Parts: sequence; C-alpha cells; structure tokens
Amino acid sequence: MSLRLSALSLLALTLAACAPAGGDSTGISTRPVQCSAYCGTYMANCTNANNEYTSESDCETQCGAWTQGQPGDTSGNSVTCHDTYAKQANDNGACGDAGPNSTTCI
Repeated sequence: MSLRLSALSLLALTLAACAPAGGDSTGISTRPVQCSAYCGTYMANCTNANNEYTSESDCETQCGAWTQGQPGDTSGNSVTCHDTYAKQANDNGACGDAGPNSTTCI
C-alpha cells in the first residue's frame, strides 16, 4: 500500500513540475490564448507606423516569451501589461507602451 501511495505521490509531483508556465488550475497553458487576443487587439489598434511587429505571427512569437502577469498590470514584461496598453491604444502613444519595445512593460 505505501509503495502505491509513494508512486502516486511521485506522479503527482512530476505532473505539477511539468505544468506549463501561465497555466490555469488544470495545468493547461492560457498564454497562447492570451497572446492571440493581445495580438489581435494590438494589430487592430496600432496600424502603419504605430505597429512595431512585422506580422501577427511575429507578435505571437514575441508575446510567447513574456510572463502571463495579472489582469490590469501596468508594468512588468507580461502579456497582461502589454494587453492593458493595447486596449487603450488608438494609433497613439499607447501603441509604444503596448508594443515589443515598450519602456513601460519591462
């Protein structure tokens, strides 16, 4: 019986350690969904010279390297910080704060 519990405990610890960053309580990563939403918002609100990405794919690649963050973040290199400013952007200064070269979300 104790061997079975030890094996189950080891399995649980292994699964917890392998849970992707940015996961929810099920261990499933939410970052790709967040990056897709952020990039869609950014690309819609920051066009032409205000857009710092070469494509939506470029946006999603760079976004994938950021931490998840907390809703409403206004600092820190997180998806939620960049998204906060992308939602405020309208081809204005917020595009720089929302983009990959942000001096606010660092």
